Amino acid sequence: MVTHQSPPTVLVVDDERDLADLFANWLGDPYSVRTAYDGAEAIGQLDEAIDVVLLDRRMPELSGDEVLREIRENELDCRVVIVSAVEPDFDVVDMGFDDYLTKPVLKEDLRDAVERMLTRSEYGDTVQELFQAVAAKAALQSEKPEMELEHNEEYLELQARIDELQAAADDTVCSFADRDFEAAFRDLDVRGEFAQSVDAPGEPSKTADSRSTPEALVGILPEPVVVMDGDGDVVDGNDALAELLQRPRAELLGAHWSSVFEAGEHDLLEALRAGMDGRTTIEGEPIRVATSGEGAMAVELSGASIETPDGERVLGVVCDRSSDARLRRQRERLDLVASTVSHDLRNPLSVVTGYVDVTRETGDISHLEQVSTTLERLNAMLDDAATLARVPTDLDADEAVALERLLPVCWEAVGETDATLRIETSATLYGDESALSTLFEELLENSVEHGGTAVTVGSLEDGFYVADDGPGIDDPEQMLRPGYSTAEAGTGLGLPIVVELVDAHGWSLSVTESDSGGARFEITGVVLESGSED
Repeated sequence: MVTHQSPPTVLVVDDERDLADLFANWLGDPYSVRTAYDGAEAIGQLDEAIDVVLLDRRMPELSGDEVLREIRENELDCRVVIVSAVEPDFDVVDMGFDDYLTKPVLKEDLRDAVERMLTRSEYGDTVQELFQAVAAKAALQSEKPEMELEHNEEYLELQARIDELQAAADDTVCSFADRDFEAAFRDLDVRGEFAQSVDAPGEPSKTADSRSTPEALVGILPEPVVVMDGDGDVVDGNDALAELLQRPRAELLGAHWSSVFEAGEHDLLEALRAGMDGRTTIEGEPIRVATSGEGAMAVELSGASIETPDGERVLGVVCDRSSDARLRRQRERLDLVASTVSHDLRNPLSVVTGYVDVTRETGDISHLEQVSTTLERLNAMLDDAATLARVPTDLDADEAVALERLLPVCWEAVGETDATLRIETSATLYGDESALSTLFEELLENSVEHGGTAVTVGSLEDGFYVADDGPGIDDPEQMLRPGYSTAEAGTGLGLPIVVELVDAHGWSLSVTESDSGGARFEITGVVLESGSED
């Protein structure tokens, strides 16, 4: 490591407070560590004393990408390591980071990254730019199949830039061949996500929730689901898949994907592993599945690749290609659930594995309290993912539901709170009572989680509203997006569930400011029972 006159300063930036604190704990001696829990706080702490920034990307209000842009525009002399659950895409080519770690990360990987950044700080500008370009290339190589890279213009331009920078760099550096250069200065693999189990080798896991794997979705999703290992062998599938294929489920387990799906000349596993670039067909071609009936049927798939303690798992959600608009909507929702499992669970999983390691090193079992709390949050996220997956695409909204009767029950389900509920409506509306219960529970809990001390439910001419006196909203559209939450214990899925339930009823949702400056959710297009309060 480069010798400094004073301890090197590392700024850890992550809106997941427990994770930021864990990273600070990991680094500790011999570094001086600062923490920032959002982008604005990070920018406020930026100064000439900072040597390395560990930066999350997806944060509310001010993203890590914007923080990085601020660092580069102000020409601060520090190295930036992205530490994110966002898997790198081609947008990373021009970001200008110095390294990219995909969560969850191990303690030794984090400390190694910091040490390498401090060593790099001694190099000139040309070599620094070369390192950044190579880091972007490494990030893409860790996530994208080789065939896709070879045909991507941005990646080819990046390679050309690396060649130019190597030619202009110091003799010591440019003497390395391209592959040797990369191997010498950073790790090319995926840096062992979950390479080490949280428990001793050969022992069953005592801490990780067994539902925190792709196989958990097999029991959650109503659509046909297939889970494959890294070699393409089917390791799990639900009854809906067996029913679609008209084949016994036991017959599918252990089969290679190529004996189940007919994807022409394409490698289906690679396409699913890459997330299929948002497509559910390969280059517009339908995927066919062989059934025990006559012929084959055309289907569409969406997928995600997830690292687990058992290795890579590739998740595929199967939809009949004859799907109408209703099924397409459901497929989009299932894509969202798969994305949530592959992305949003990585932060709490990082906290769990990290604090288990700290407990082992120190023998201080008080850290297991944090593990328990985080596992509860994981369970909440999976419960919300299950709720989201099970929302019907349309509902028979023909039940007469009296809000004066329903709302107290929903408020009780929110749990213990100092907030108060005001019911300023005696309306009876037509809807699905079970779905309405979930809708109100999510809206009421959202108000309480975000600091509302008084929540009001009232009537509109053709619907109802839920308003609170919390801190208000900056971006109504963003707050409805999956994964977005400013609440410390929020899952980021509560409001997306509301969106889906409103849509399933055929209603409309708008978000505005309440009279007290908080948030106000208005649901309109509702059929009210004749004579009920407007």
